Amino acid sequence: MTAATLTATTTSSTETRLNNAGGKEIKSAAGFDLFPRPPRTAYDLYQDEKHTRRVSLGCPVLDAAFRGGLPGHGVVEVSGMAGAGKTQLMLQLLVQQVRDAEAEWRRAKYATPFVAGRSFYLSTEGPLPAKRLAEMAAATCPEDSGFAQRVLESVIIVEAKNVEDQLYLLTTQLPSLLADASLGKIRLCVIDSMSALFRGEFSLSKMDTLERAKMIFTMAKQMKRLSDRWGLPFVVTNQVTADFAAATFGVWEGGNADVVGDGVQPALGLSWSNCVHTRFLLSRRDANNRIPSFPTPGSNPPSNPATADARSTGQSSRWIRHMRLLLSPSLPSNLSCRFVLETAGVRGVRRTEMNEDGRPRER
Repeated sequence: MTAATLTATTTSSTETRLNNAGGKEIKSAAGFDLFPRPPRTAYDLYQDEKHTRRVSLGCPVLDAAFRGGLPGHGVVEVSGMAGAGKTQLMLQLLVQQVRDAEAEWRRAKYATPFVAGRSFYLSTEGPLPAKRLAEMAAATCPEDSGFAQRVLESVIIVEAKNVEDQLYLLTTQLPSLLADASLGKIRLCVIDSMSALFRGEFSLSKMDTLERAKMIFTMAKQMKRLSDRWGLPFVVTNQVTADFAAATFGVWEGGNADVVGDGVQPALGLSWSNCVHTRFLLSRRDANNRIPSFPTPGSNPPSNPATADARSTGQSSRWIRHMRLLLSPSLPSNLSCRFVLETAGVRGVRRTEMNEDGRPRER
């Protein structure tokens, strides 16, 4: 028997075995993963919780400003200058996932699990500030002495040292963690930040630009696939780059004019901008509405910006921060909210809480 005949016979035998009931189930399961899902109506999508649920920002003022919080599905980007509050907002999301999960367990009248509301945190800019996370958790639920520990135990932290690490963690390690039922349900994936490694490893040459775009599309495709399969959002932070031509004037709540965007735009260019579903921009200004200067080279930023603001001025309202919606498929792009950083985390500020000089009132 020749190799060709053996191959044909083996193929024929395999096809015969796959024609039985068990084989049909295997082919059906494989087809479900490899080919598009069957068509469904808009009402089916409307009833699908993973497409309609919102993720709380951990502050009722911010949640109200953005119609319930962040989308609970897809890729959500939070960009801004250094010190704008991006990482602080990510830490607050980690705390809020545990609060929401434990509230769900209590409503269901089950005993609160030892660890609930797991989150996946991929860091590309150094270790997660665990002390600050514990401080925020303890200040958020001071009546529960064990809450801070449960928050710390709920976060699965991985660090990427280069772009290849980042791709491996998203395509290999994260799917395994999501499928591991013993770890508990992962409700949120955070990448802080998306652009840090790309900006350091790729040049402006045509070859590097094409390779970078290919890597970005691969990561974005994986995030969207996992978001759809497991019903969770990917919230990623992003750095900004100068865009002097894009600085336009807008009107904030109350009629105070500000420069929208501060002459910056999210990093990674058009390739990445086509991959995100929702985009927010964070910015900060001092009491005189001036953009802060960049930190001195070699200086270390404070681990707790709220403490640093209070230490330098005697109050926590030195910086007036803004969170603005730039892109959303379901919300108007003019939504925005002021906020301050406190020991307990990020707190939104209503117009009625502002002093005449534009500073948020002390609580």
